[in-house]
Amino acid sequence: MNKLKHDFKNGKGPVFAHRHINYDRKEGGWVADSASVAQAVFIGCYAKVYGEAQVYGEAQVYGYARVSGKACVYNEAQIADNALVHEDARVFGEAMVSGHARISGGAHLYGDANVYEDVEVSGEAQVFGNAHIVGCVRIFGKPRISGDVCILGGARVSGDAQVSGNVHISGEAHVFGNAQVSGKVHISGRAQVFDSVKLSGNLRVSGDANVSKSPLQVLGLGCSVAIFDNFVQIGSEQYLYSELKSLAERKFDKADSGVLVEYPVLLPFLSSILDK
Repeated sequence: MNKLKHDFKNGKGPVFAHRHINYDRKEGGWVADSASVAQAVFIGCYAKVYGEAQVYGEAQVYGYARVSGKACVYNEAQIADNALVHEDARVFGEAMVSGHARISGGAHLYGDANVYEDVEVSGEAQVFGNAHIVGCVRIFGKPRISGDVCILGGARVSGDAQVSGNVHISGEAHVFGNAQVSGKVHISGRAQVFDSVKLSGNLRVSGDANVSKSPLQVLGLGCSVAIFDNFVQIGSEQYLYSELKSLAERKFDKADSGVLVEYPVLLPFLSSILDK
């Protein structure tokens, strides 16, 4: 009977534990007797598994990574560096968590998703597909993030938001509520996308833009015009209402055909909105 004890530094003091023996017969990291680690799993010599955590399949936990609480890591998932997977989180498939990333709550990370640096994924968030999340990103609530989505910087995704496709979110942008973002949408700066808005296509949302409803598309002009909560997108350029009010007469290029639209032609159409 095992009489060894190890202090996992989780406030519970020394508990009965053992060193995992890896498939190469070399001694691996500490595993609490209360946790479950399958024989085929690789546990690096500095990694730790404790609480009631389970690691099975061909999963790997290495570096100074930790798996604790009632968390499960399985299939071919990898937890590396100083990453922590705890509480009731699940990491499976070929997903990877590294750096100082934290996966907690009832969050699920699977598929080929990659989360690293100082990212935190919590709540009942689901991150899967080929999603790539890096930086100081915070994912919380019940969002679903899938496809080839890339989220970086200090961006946040929360609530019941759904983000898929090739969406790119960066800066301090926040997508929340019941927002649905797909296609090749780029959201950056301090932009906020929320409520039940649905965005898709090649849309660019940046700066201090707010988007809570689908944009009003203006047809029949020399370039594409879309009107949002507090800004107007003209061709590939974005202008806050306050900026449009102060603009002198100028021209806007339509990148795909070179058609020019004079600002005075557009202004009367927007006047009822800009005066609000």
